[in-house]
Amino acid sequence: NSTIFLITPQMPAKMNGMNGRRFSFFPFESITGLIMEGFYYHFSGNSLRQWEYSLSNVINNDTALLAFETGKGMGILFDENYS
Repeated sequence: NSTIFLITPQMPAKMNGMNGRRFSFFPFESITGLIMEGFYYHFSGNSLRQWEYSLSNVINNDTALLAFETGKGMGILFDENYS
């Protein structure tokens, strides 16, 4: 089963041991100061407007982080065998 969770500045998404798993992020509020580490695709900006679009990516490291300074959003960590 996929795991769905809230991400806030106080609760960043820290994922360990998830190399190769797919991950998506949907902003519920405007996001500023966005940091993404340990993902295959690099996001060129550091902010997202509310419902502007979602970010989907693949974790390509033993440790991945999605954090930001302001805003709130939903993260989905897909099943290991999701294709």
